[in-house]
Amino acid sequence: MNPSISAIAVGRLVPIKNFDVVLDAWVDIPIPLQIVGDGPLSKVLAQHADRLDLLDRVKFLGERSDVPELMADSSFLISASSREGFSYVVLEALRSRLVVVSTATGIATDLVPQKYLISEPSAIQIASVVTASLASFDQARTDFATAWEASEKLTVQQMIQETESVYAKTIGESG
Repeated sequence: MNPSISAIAVGRLVPIKNFDVVLDAWVDIPIPLQIVGDGPLSKVLAQHADRLDLLDRVKFLGERSDVPELMADSSFLISASSREGFSYVVLEALRSRLVVVSTATGIATDLVPQKYLISEPSAIQIASVVTASLASFDQARTDFATAWEASEKLTVQQMIQETESVYAKTIGESG
């Protein structure tokens, strides 16, 4: 296995994000994981990682302002949220050319290839998808080429232009 392969998980450390499930999955995953974020579960999650004997490869980085740089040094994004809206973290990970393993929520359902989506926050599903991706990492990267390209087109400026276009059309039709 390539020693430079690593994963990152980013988000507020709250129950809906299921970082405990990610930690449970990591028992069977041999690569380093950085967890970026802060929240009410910070201490509980660190204790859980310690109980699982993961602190040699799982690091809690707290709230950070350099997430794009951290993503640039990672290979995978792991997102196990029960619910997501748009999920800017997934979009940012795709723009950073990461392989994304995510629950089928938010924008992930539109951009992430189907075999990298998990139906529910499950340690078994996360471990299975990450392990399979590690076994054929070059193929995983190939699988994401279209998603990476599509993510480049989703910019704030583009969203503003599309919103303005809808408003202009609506106003024009009613006037």
